[in-house]
Amino acid sequence: MVRTQIFFVFVSVTAVISQEQQKPIATEQDKEIDVNTIPGVAGKDYPNYHEIPKTNFGCSDKIPGYYADTDARCQVWHYCSQEGLVDSFLCPNGTIYSQERRVCEWYYDVDCTKSNKFIDVNKDLYIIPETTTVSSRGAVEKEELVEDAYKPQLVKTSNLRKRYTPTQLS
Repeated sequence: MVRTQIFFVFVSVTAVISQEQQKPIATEQDKEIDVNTIPGVAGKDYPNYHEIPKTNFGCSDKIPGYYADTDARCQVWHYCSQEGLVDSFLCPNGTIYSQERRVCEWYYDVDCTKSNKFIDVNKDLYIIPETTTVSSRGAVEKEELVEDAYKPQLVKTSNLRKRYTPTQLS
């Protein structure tokens, strides 16, 4: 029995020593490169929210689209729906919402204070292009452009079918 205990102690010590010897030795180059850090100081150089903060943002005076929340230093962005509802999202730490490109980017690549200059990028979301169609009778018919794409309207393409703008489908 004593021999069995001594044997297990010996095997355990041998295993620990073996594991210690297999650990790689870190070089100076390994110590210098750390790609998992965000440059700058969290909270100072870039916002560091872990949940969406309450701000004064509202959709009542905006067209449907995507908007940076400058009150949250652009780490938060909102989607204003056609019904006036708001969906809010948080960019990952180290990134902020680029109103110009409508994506979260590294904070040092975006100037949050200029976000209001780019709110017109939302106007291209609901453009109804002019198209030409050929009916089953072979006649070419041109669809009419909707004057106000944000107001539900019926676009008549022929007497055989009707086409609704995206605002009418919701």
